[in-house]
Amino acid sequence: MGRNDWLDTLYDGLTPPREDRGDRPWAYGLLYKEWKKNGADAVIGLYHELRARQPATHVVTEDTLLLAGRRIVKLGASRDGLKLLETYMQENPKGRNMRLCHLGLASAHDKLGHRAEALKYYKLSLE
Repeated sequence: MGRNDWLDTLYDGLTPPREDRGDRPWAYGLLYKEWKKNGADAVIGLYHELRARQPATHVVTEDTLLLAGRRIVKLGASRDGLKLLETYMQENPKGRNMRLCHLGLASAHDKLGHRAEALKYYKLSLE
């Protein structure tokens, strides 16, 4: 076994398997359009609808709301981002990316001027 084969084997062993999405698109574009049109509550509803009919139309994972919420916070809509991140946290209390959720919540609260809440979530992200 050469060095490249060994590195490929090591990489494959350390990389978690990803769902084969085939020709299905990621749900992010659809969720973004829904947010622009109808807001965060509509995004959460659409997310649940897409999860219910998985894997037929779009790829939706445990982290879809987390990533969408963090992106919406970065776009300056902290209140809407908070709704998505809080929903992620409620539905995935032991989620593998809870640290990222806490960071997103901290950032949103910080942008809204909620210093105590921001500090709480920054501390949780460090634990």
